[in-house]
Amino acid sequence: MTIDLPNEIWAEIHTYLPPNHELSMIGFNRYFFEVAMDRIYETVCMSDIDDREQTKVLQQLRHPQVASRVRHLQLSPCFLPLTDNRGKETQPVSSKTINFLDQSLKSLCNCTRLEKLTIRFHFFRAVTPQFHDFLHTLLSVVAPTLRSLVITTSVVQLTIRFHFFRAVTPQFHDFLHTLLSVVAPTLRSLVITTSVVYLGLMAAVSLCAPLLSLDTPGLMILPSYFAASERIVQYVELPPDIAQCFHEHARSLLNSIQPSLRSLYITNHDLFDLSPVFKGLTGFLLLETLEYQSCSSVESLSDATSFCGFVKTSASLRRLSMRTSVYALWSDGPPRHYVESVSHFDNLIQHLFQLHLPRLHGFLIQFPQRPNISAIIANLPTFSPNLEQFVVVSRGNNRLEQPPNGLLEFSRTQNSSSHLERIEFRQPKRFSP
Repeated sequence: MTIDLPNEIWAEIHTYLPPNHELSMIGFNRYFFEVAMDRIYETVCMSDIDDREQTKVLQQLRHPQVASRVRHLQLSPCFLPLTDNRGKETQPVSSKTINFLDQSLKSLCNCTRLEKLTIRFHFFRAVTPQFHDFLHTLLSVVAPTLRSLVITTSVVQLTIRFHFFRAVTPQFHDFLHTLLSVVAPTLRSLVITTSVVYLGLMAAVSLCAPLLSLDTPGLMILPSYFAASERIVQYVELPPDIAQCFHEHARSLLNSIQPSLRSLYITNHDLFDLSPVFKGLTGFLLLETLEYQSCSSVESLSDATSFCGFVKTSASLRRLSMRTSVYALWSDGPPRHYVESVSHFDNLIQHLFQLHLPRLHGFLIQFPQRPNISAIIANLPTFSPNLEQFVVVSRGNNRLEQPPNGLLEFSRTQNSSSHLERIEFRQPKRFSP
């Protein structure tokens, strides 16, 4: 027999328990039963028709009380039929798949408190009319509560064992356009991972209904590879018209969400110049977090003023992170590493420190080589007088037996009103997708 206490007291006791300990106390009392059930059904996966455990969970979601506990749906449709190299189905949709979609939809439509939907598309899988209707109906039901949508196309799973240069067909363009239009009113987070050649993907996103509530977008640009043979992958130089079209789509997307944008994450793993995109961006008054990572080639951001001009228009910026990519995305494929341009980076830093960012509290910067700390620290008071955290990432910072030149002088010259609390030095980490 358990002690009869208010839920508020049990909630306070719960905070002192180890993580996930509530699962072992599911039969202790009503409070821990509800907490454990919320944890069990918090995330639901739908990927395999023959997975008995997934089928069992989907059947349990027929009960609205159980389905209301689901917050995150992970949808990985590996059960869809295969396609050829033109995106056409090589086999018809099986009756088993159609029945699985119908039965799953009846269960998932009960998830009236769903907050996050993750969709991972697989290689050689067709977006069939049945699956299109399945998603359309599901999103129509869960749209009022949905706050985050993550779409990952097959391009993120690149490997040299496959022919991955696939066209974004008109059907997929329409599918994605409809998908985003349905969830646009409440969508908060959108992550896009693609290469520049997938123009149809960016077009579908940039041309959809205004994403008025989107405040945390992420854009990762992968290298533009193509399969020269079964086992050989080569990098392809982009024609000027494709690059220009990508610039227009990216600029259109960012400008459309400008009123609500608070955080922006851009990772550029391609030898691709994004300066035309930054030149066309202005008035991001609510942007608080900006993280930019590039391979820092001679071509990337060749016009440093474009990026710095974008930073300058972000009057509310509080956290700024700038990194260079040193390692290849795939260890068994080209390129083995990126060639960093020290002169280009110095030019970018020179333009950046001419700015005045009074609201900036956190600043992380990764250098191609060990930087001149003295020159950098000397600019901090005018660059960001309210800076609280300054992090330097450099391959030369593996061991610091004594403070860098300029650090002690900087500390002595700061009066008690200085906001700087921490200066940290790190080694760069290898990127592994």
